[in-house]
Amino acid sequence: MLFFPGKKESAPYIPLSVVYLGTALKKAGYKPRIVDTRVEAFEGLGRREYLFVGISSITGSQLRHGLEIAGRIRDENPGLPIVWGGVHPTCLPEQTASHRLVDIVIRGDGEETIVELADSFAKGTPLGKVNGLTYRQEGEIVNTPNRQFTDLNRIGNLEYGLIDLGRYIDAKGYFSYQSSRGCPHNCTFCYNQGYNKGSWRSKSAEVVIDELKYIVDVLGINKIHFQEDNFFVSKERAVKICSGIIEEGLDIDWMAYNRMDYFSGYEDEFISLIKRSGCNLLFFGGESGSQRILDYMRKDITTGQIIATVKKCKQFDITPRVSFVIGWPDESRDDVLKTLDFVDEIKAIHPDADICSLFVLIPFPGTPVHEIAVSRGAKELTSLEEWADWRLDKAELPWLTNEERAELTAISNIIRFNHFHQRLSSFKSETKKAWLGNTPFMIAGYDVFHRIYEISAKMRWKRRNFKYPYEWIAWGVVRDRFINMV
Repeated sequence: MLFFPGKKESAPYIPLSVVYLGTALKKAGYKPRIVDTRVEAFEGLGRREYLFVGISSITGSQLRHGLEIAGRIRDENPGLPIVWGGVHPTCLPEQTASHRLVDIVIRGDGEETIVELADSFAKGTPLGKVNGLTYRQEGEIVNTPNRQFTDLNRIGNLEYGLIDLGRYIDAKGYFSYQSSRGCPHNCTFCYNQGYNKGSWRSKSAEVVIDELKYIVDVLGINKIHFQEDNFFVSKERAVKICSGIIEEGLDIDWMAYNRMDYFSGYEDEFISLIKRSGCNLLFFGGESGSQRILDYMRKDITTGQIIATVKKCKQFDITPRVSFVIGWPDESRDDVLKTLDFVDEIKAIHPDADICSLFVLIPFPGTPVHEIAVSRGAKELTSLEEWADWRLDKAELPWLTNEERAELTAISNIIRFNHFHQRLSSFKSETKKAWLGNTPFMIAGYDVFHRIYEISAKMRWKRRNFKYPYEWIAWGVVRDRFINMV
């Protein structure tokens, strides 16, 4: 039984992590069951016999839901092994494995490890022969040797029948598909440093085209979201994929993640190929309008490359969806204002550019910026319970005063509010209802609510006045509690 824990949602995205694991188990002859608590209640183990329970988790509230599930499992069947995997357990494997509701941690890619683990339980062979595990043995933490990253070309089409696709918003819109994992760059705030160890690996262009044909022809889906950190690491592979989409007559609309330094250097011929293959939107990390801060975070891009990318997107009618991050150590108010001015400059060049987020920095475990936060006075968390209560929007940044944090959060909420309304305006009625929680109160009241907040957003942004942002604190509460928004 594989769990994707989380609070109830009416419009979640496909839980790719457990679908990949379930696919590997099923192809090896096992009978996996996936329980996504965002869309269904866990009713218990039932009469089926299970080798173990697997829980996928990232830092924050998903850990809390995972612990609740693990507690129920332990009460119902004390002898059933509970196995944890995902970003958080991989970045902090020994700390995770020391918890009473964790028997085993799978580190990193889990497809091969989980099958070997199932074989070990089924045949009664020692866990020590399975690479990529961390577990307790006689009161001591044991780490088996690291496993090489999974060969993504060997996975094949996913077993989507393990879940009810109709429950997921991306099965009705841009379908989540993964052609690569990781990123070779060194941004100090990115989980890739701890999880993927700076690696990037991919499916071949030929495999990607075959899998896209399956999604289009068998599943009847023609909108694709390449749900990965950096689709364009290999330009040669990207050329082959774009060309293959055109040659195979795949009439798809797709979007993916790119980098400003890549795109700004592309020749017109390649960008034209990207566009002709069906790409209308690309995600970019702009991160800051201050070159000093860009250099500090080791982003390895320049503000000039950001502007050049936006201009090229405008030229080829591609929407850039750009994110930024504020709240850095030693970031001055002038640095923050440069970022806000930069947002205005981007919108002036490309009015349809989507500034999707302006996050307050989140020092995730396993990242260099987390180590900086701890060295500057942030509390070092030592248990899953503490990490479960760790709020992404309230992560400790000891270099900020409470007033500074409130102002930066208001800026972030204004940007996310505008992005949410921009996306909502383009959705069909059914999707709008899903995003608004499908409740009469939210659907009927949203237009009035939006007009009031639109006035506040415009006034505060124009005047660069974010002090005493009580209305935006309220908006954050409404967003988190009532609106299914990422």
